[in-house]
Amino acid sequence: MICGNLWKSRITHVRVGIVALPMAGLLALCISVTGCSTTPLNKHATAFSASLAPVVDQSAAAYRDAVALHNLRNDYEAVVAYTNKDASYNPRNVPTLLSEKDIQTRLAVLAALQVYAKSLIEITKSSDSPALDAASKSVGGNLTSLGNNLAPSIENVLGIAAAPDTTTTTTTTTVTGSTSTTTSSTSTSAAPLLSTEAQNGISTAVNALGQYFTSRVVEKELPAKIEAMDPTIQTFCKTLNDDIMALDGIGQRDYDRILNLEKQYILADQQSGKDVNPQEWRAEVMKLPEIARQQKQAHERLAALHDALNNLALTHHALAAEAQHNNPESLTNKLGDLKAAGDSLGKFYSSLPTD
Repeated sequence: MICGNLWKSRITHVRVGIVALPMAGLLALCISVTGCSTTPLNKHATAFSASLAPVVDQSAAAYRDAVALHNLRNDYEAVVAYTNKDASYNPRNVPTLLSEKDIQTRLAVLAALQVYAKSLIEITKSSDSPALDAASKSVGGNLTSLGNNLAPSIENVLGIAAAPDTTTTTTTTTVTGSTSTTTSSTSTSAAPLLSTEAQNGISTAVNALGQYFTSRVVEKELPAKIEAMDPTIQTFCKTLNDDIMALDGIGQRDYDRILNLEKQYILADQQSGKDVNPQEWRAEVMKLPEIARQQKQAHERLAALHDALNNLALTHHALAAEAQHNNPESLTNKLGDLKAAGDSLGKFYSSLPTD
């Protein structure tokens, strides 16, 4: 029951909880907006800003859960390799789904969007915030490296998502005198899926956001600026949404593989000659439905985050229209949709066990 015990010891790491962001210090500078304003644009900007918070929190949890699950699948693969006496297996060569740097890059995008939303509020209030200015400069200064890191990291995830579960094994036999040596190597190729156009789009979006933070926008310039920023927000939301969809696909494949391996080990214990405790075997079998439930919950979490990001993009688009006094009713509806999605996502996460 090697893999059964492995599942028991590691599955708790794939559970969900709100993760404290390392960038909390930066976000803390984005102070809560107080006071009253009667301008519709200020109210809408405030609602847009508030709706970003659950998206940031749930993204942090989703990324770390995806990594924990992929690591668990790799642990199962290690057992398979040693069961099959695969001498070529090297745990140091196992690819990482998301490094801590990759996660922080994604969260930095969302943090930049939060600072952007806070700045809209301050401008519509015609007030100055030294703390917000400092946060804007900090985010703007980090956007260059962000642009360099985001596209390759997204491409890596898309490549892993596109790679088949099967691998290519090459066996080479070397004959020296009367002895022969056989070696084998295993490789998995991942095709790059991020086009040059998409990479350039991400770079353009990063530059546009950076220019926004370095410019001194005043209230009368804000409508045109929001409208000009809308393609940037749409690009970021689409990029992160593609990433979420890829992670969902990887997660479903990981669960399928774990489920199949667990079933194989259970069936192997039924072979004649095996001395298996009936109660232990029964307990292992009962884990299979739990794995299936975990798989369903993981998909639902990422689907909810996908919907929240879609609503975020739609809300900003409507905000841009309201800034030009085009369609305030649409904005009100979209803000309601986004708030509902954020509330639903938060309740779903908080309902899950944490230990």
